[in-house]
Amino acid sequence: MVLHEITYSLLKFAKQMSRDDMADHLHSLLLMQGLVGDRVVLQKALTLWRENAGVGFVDCFLAARAIERDNLVFTKNVRDLRRLGANVPDPLPLE
Repeated sequence: MVLHEITYSLLKFAKQMSRDDMADHLHSLLLMQGLVGDRVVLQKALTLWRENAGVGFVDCFLAARAIERDNLVFTKNVRDLRRLGANVPDPLPLE
């Protein structure tokens, strides 16, 4: 959640930082001791976020987690999540 907030708010307020700059800084934060979370998924999410302008961090995290765990993603945002590499059923099952 902290990475999401940083990607959302800092890009709005730190206009001099590009998405690439922000991703570099956030990747370095993931190397810090004491971090609690799935570092592999977070690193993948940041990479996806960096490489896919216009897609939010939450969608990138969802895709990274689904890819890592080999899970389906049930979403109406089929286009973006598939582009990120997630397995998205379309149409969605009704039952």
